[in-house]
Amino acid sequence: MRYLRIIDGEIKYPYTTRMLKTALGIHVPKSPAVDSLVEWDMHPVVEAPAPAGDVVTELTPALINGEYVQQWSSRAYTPEEKTETAEAKRERFKLEADQRCARELDARVTNVSTAERDSWALKFEEAKTCRASAYTIVGEYLQGELDNSPGLGIRTLADRVYTNGLAYKAMLDFYLGARNVIKAEVEAMTEDELLAADNNYVAAHAAWGVQDEPV
Repeated sequence: MRYLRIIDGEIKYPYTTRMLKTALGIHVPKSPAVDSLVEWDMHPVVEAPAPAGDVVTELTPALINGEYVQQWSSRAYTPEEKTETAEAKRERFKLEADQRCARELDARVTNVSTAERDSWALKFEEAKTCRASAYTIVGEYLQGELDNSPGLGIRTLADRVYTNGLAYKAMLDFYLGARNVIKAEVEAMTEDELLAADNNYVAAHAAWGVQDEPV
C-alpha cells in the first residue's frame, strides 16, 4: 500500500508509516487502519498502471471522487533523447559482448594460468615448426620444458603442445568470432532498432552457441 501525507497544505509523497513514526514519535502498527492514519493527514493512494511511453514519470497523486489516485505522465523521446539513448544502448551492448567473451574464455581455461594463455601463440608456433622439421628444430619454450621434465621426449611434448594449441585456437576463434558478429550487428543497428532491442539482446544471442565444458 502506498501513502501520502498532507503537511501544511502540501502533499508529501510517497510517505511511509515509518516516516510518520519518526516524525511524531508515536507507535504505528505494521498494518494500520486507514481511519487512524487520516487522523494525521496520511492517506492511502490507489495505484494506477503506468502508461506506455518512452519517458514515463510518476506525478503527485490527485484527489478523485474522495480518493487519492496515483498519477503518471508519458511522452515520446525528443530527437535528442532518442539519439542519446540509442547510442548509450549501442555502447552498452558492445561492452557486454566484450565482457561475455572474456567470461566465456576464462571459464573454459580454468586450469591454464594467465601467463600461459598470453604465450600460447608462441608455444603453438614452436610446436608446429618442431613437427614440420620431424622434431629436429626445438624452440626456446620447448627446450625449457624438456630441461624441466627429465624423461619427457620432444615428440610427446611437441604433439601435446600442438594439440592443446589447436583446441585453444578453435575456442578463441569461436568466442572472439561470436563477439565480433554481435558487435558488428549492434554497430549496424538504426536508432529505432536499438531502442526496440531487448535489454537481454547480447546474453541471449545465438552466436554464443552451445557452451563447452571447461578445459
